[in-house]
Amino acid sequence: MIADNKRYRYGGGDKVAKLFRSFIKKPALYFILVTDAETIYKRKQEVTFSELENQVEKYKSLVDNKRYFEIDVSKKPAKIVSNVTAILMKKMYERR
Repeated sequence: MIADNKRYRYGGGDKVAKLFRSFIKKPALYFILVTDAETIYKRKQEVTFSELENQVEKYKSLVDNKRYFEIDVSKKPAKIVSNVTAILMKKMYERR
């Protein structure tokens, strides 16, 4: 809702959405799948290019490398899997 409020037909502000988010059970990790706006726009033109750029930046702004991790999906699938696996293994090791 924060990055793409039109998709969810949400008309409130970001502060209300963030407040609402505090009532939802949270996973231990989030993987934010991103690539450049040009690549996404070539595949789908559901929103304007400038809106798409804004959404990509909002998703990237969530990344803190503690709980929210950016995964660059412009890489080959094996590299993506390797990145996700490395993050999962590191987090599992930290839980010990």
